[in-house]
Amino acid sequence: MSPEPSRAQPPKPDELLSELLDGECRDAGAACACWCGDASARAAWHAYHVIGDVLRSGDLALQPDRDAQLLAGVRGRLAHEPVPMAPPARRRLGWHAP
Repeated sequence: MSPEPSRAQPPKPDELLSELLDGECRDAGAACACWCGDASARAAWHAYHVIGDVLRSGDLALQPDRDAQLLAGVRGRLAHEPVPMAPPARRRLGWHAP
């Protein structure tokens, strides 16, 4: 015996996001609110996209060597970038001073 629609349990956040990704979500607003308010839901959303990408193309699968090379290149370029210097903060004289 299936539960009545009014008493059915609400879908879990991961289920909502999976349905949204598949284009089958009836309550996109709830799925988006879940995504905005829950870091684990955002991580699941990212994981679902990675899984979909890998299923569509093996070239998009995680390749640690390539990722490490990219990271090393970015770090090398950042090491040669000048450090931005901010001017010293203005000294506040009191609550009445502009």
